[in-house]
Amino acid sequence: TTITGGTAPTTIIKDISIAGSNPMADDRYGIGNAGLKAEQLQNATPTITGKLGAEFNKTEFYDVYSAATPTCLQFDLTGAVIGGGNSYLFSVILPMVKFKKAQPQVTGPDIVQMSTDFEAYSNETDPVIQVKIVSTESSAV
Repeated sequence: TTITGGTAPTTIIKDISIAGSNPMADDRYGIGNAGLKAEQLQNATPTITGKLGAEFNKTEFYDVYSAATPTCLQFDLTGAVIGGGNSYLFSVILPMVKFKKAQPQVTGPDIVQMSTDFEAYSNETDPVIQVKIVSTESSAV
């Protein structure tokens, strides 16, 4: 999955968190099962959510949130070159996210901060999330 036509935010982003949940029924004991639990089954919709902590920027986050416009999100951490023209890389791509909350927090005369919650959705073409890691680690099986 790649994102084309995107622009890097000009907002200073201070932190990001991304979490996933895959709800499962894990209490499937029944009479006559000799105390054994049945296979866990999915019992709700899996979700990928996250939060961005940033300085307030009306156009990049708040306007997108208030217009309920889906957008894409790509987060890359790039390190030193490790050979073959490749660098260490940790990359997360979410092709379609919707901001669920984007409220500025005014606490005084300091720079206004905001916390932006988002949820990833399917764009019906790409996977909901892609995580890519490039390192020198290898394993022999």
